[in-house]
Amino acid sequence: MSKFKISIHCGQTSAFVIEEYPTKQEALSRWSMALDSSTTPAYLSFGDVLVNTAQISFLVAEELIEKPVEPEAQATIEA
Repeated sequence: MSKFKISIHCGQTSAFVIEEYPTKQEALSRWSMALDSSTTPAYLSFGDVLVNTAQISFLVAEELIEKPVEPEAQATIEA
């Protein structure tokens, strides 16, 4: 599983959430179903933001690459 940043842009408002999915296509598929106008209410709670689903301009799914934590200078590392 990889972490993805899902960003929704609606007019001048944008919001994002970080979720885990097996692939980028799975993330996009899940969100396209969630935003299906026949089943989605007029407003979608997205983090702390309510997004008007009728005015969404676009959605972006970006895979996040986690940077490994490096030891501090002169730190003792036990193996």
